Amino acid sequence: MKVRHTELLIHLGGILLFLSIPVLASHEPTLTLSPGISRDFMGYLLAVGYFYLNYFIFIPRLFFKRKYFLFVGSALIFFALITAIPPLFIHFPTGQLPPPPPPKQDFPVFFHINHNFLKFSIAVFLSSLLRISKQWRETEKEKLYTEIAWLKAQMNPHFLFNTLNTLYSLSLENAPESSTAILRLSDMMRYMTDESQQDFVSLEKEIEYLDNYVELQKLRFSATGGISWKKEGNSVEYRIAPLILITFIENAFKHGINGEAGVSVSIYIGVREGKLTLTVENKIVKAPASLAEERTGIGITNTQNRLKLIYPDAHELKMEQTDTSFKVFLTLQLL
Repeated sequence: MKVRHTELLIHLGGILLFLSIPVLASHEPTLTLSPGISRDFMGYLLAVGYFYLNYFIFIPRLFFKRKYFLFVGSALIFFALITAIPPLFIHFPTGQLPPPPPPKQDFPVFFHINHNFLKFSIAVFLSSLLRISKQWRETEKEKLYTEIAWLKAQMNPHFLFNTLNTLYSLSLENAPESSTAILRLSDMMRYMTDESQQDFVSLEKEIEYLDNYVELQKLRFSATGGISWKKEGNSVEYRIAPLILITFIENAFKHGINGEAGVSVSIYIGVREGKLTLTVENKIVKAPASLAEERTGIGITNTQNRLKLIYPDAHELKMEQTDTSFKVFLTLQLL
């Protein structure tokens, strides 16, 4: 809502500045609205009208649909109207002549055309520039939303296959952890298919999803001592964009786990005064071939784009990498 108010104020300011040009550019000694200034003012007012017609109708319905002949034709028609209408409605008093054209101008009609060309060109240029720019931004957002939907609709296949293999091994051993692990995986899949389709979800459920993920990773590698998972703060009253944190945690397990080198992953989530803090750190080890294929690079890029789109002025993300470690620091203003 604040953004819309700002845009409205910018438009109003631009219109007032544009309409003040006839008065500010006048060479008359007083600021009275003479017939010459009134004609000029009406021409600028008609140019404002054409600006919004071009912005909302002609560019979307003609230019973007490649109806260039009709688009140019509409521009010529409105230029003619901006030139012809003011003299029809505003007349000079009897005995008072309109200002003469410049000495080198042989035909008065050319003087009127040139006089109105600047205001019309400004209206055409600005409306086209703003509308094309808006169309480009909307196309980029639509593309990003498509990528987001794709990310939200899938579960990392390697994680799923490896977890199922672990569950199979536990079931053969009749281990008591197998039933708990199955329940955790079931909760994760339910969250992926149901909750994550919303624009925002309960922060408590999002952290519960992360908790299930980390616990299943602990079970997979049977090395809980190398995995630090800490949560602090009240997450009940806040909401968050779904699956906005998981990529950083997936990345830590991808690069921080090796069967020979062991496990070294540290994850911290804190919630305080409406702000979430995520810290993820892992040692960089040579990943097994099965993990090397996991999608993480593109996942981090898409998550960065999601953060810019959903939390444009409400997040701060820092990533630090050395030869031996990788750290992520994220702060997020919650809803």
